[in-house]
Amino acid sequence: CHSAYAPQGVNAIRYAARLINHLDRLGVRLARQQDSRFSPPFSTLQVGTIQGGAALNIVPQSCRFDFEIRYLPGMRPEAVT
Repeated sequence: CHSAYAPQGVNAIRYAARLINHLDRLGVRLARQQDSRFSPPFSTLQVGTIQGGAALNIVPQSCRFDFEIRYLPGMRPEAVT
């Protein structure tokens, strides 16, 4: 929908931003567990790409982002939710 009607639309980028903020907080938690045998000495999480929206004056209907997590050896991915 046109940006003049933004309150009536669902902004996919806004929802993606919320998810990315959650991932950032998760990355901080991951960094708490450290192992000095590795560089960096902690698991990492980063958002590497994001795409969304068609034009400045249109509420974005879609948004896509990619992220990666690199765990320290021995970490169980299911324990990091």
